[in-house]
Amino acid sequence: MTTCHAGFLGARPETQSGTTDDRLLAPIRSLFQEHANDHVTSAEVAHELMLPLRTMRCRLLQLHTRFSMLVAEVCGDQARHYLAETSWSLNRIAQKVGYSNAANQRQAVKRCTDESLQRFRSRIRTQQTARTWDVNRSPT
Repeated sequence: MTTCHAGFLGARPETQSGTTDDRLLAPIRSLFQEHANDHVTSAEVAHELMLPLRTMRCRLLQLHTRFSMLVAEVCGDQARHYLAETSWSLNRIAQKVGYSNAANQRQAVKRCTDESLQRFRSRIRTQQTARTWDVNRSPT
């Protein structure tokens, strides 16, 4: 395990809420979204951010996260979006988001939502239908 020291290679401790987070996490998430169909490695992201890989890892640890956790978060967000907004098959969504197969996607969504993919999709669609009905309902 790598030990990170504040000040080492430019690593900064977290200061005010959100400032360090935004300077590091927002650009990383943006890179994930730009390369949504490609597998982006931590080394590639560090290079894009003009940071040594070790520095990026240390800063992420200071923010109580890891690169793999951010990848899972972004993939989960994308998968939830596609489940809610499309009628795509689970295999197509898994491929689009970057999961190696639909089974891995099912497990990831289950961890994030505590629901099966089918139940999650059904619940989201029901909520959307209810909102549409409320918006389209004419006042009496």
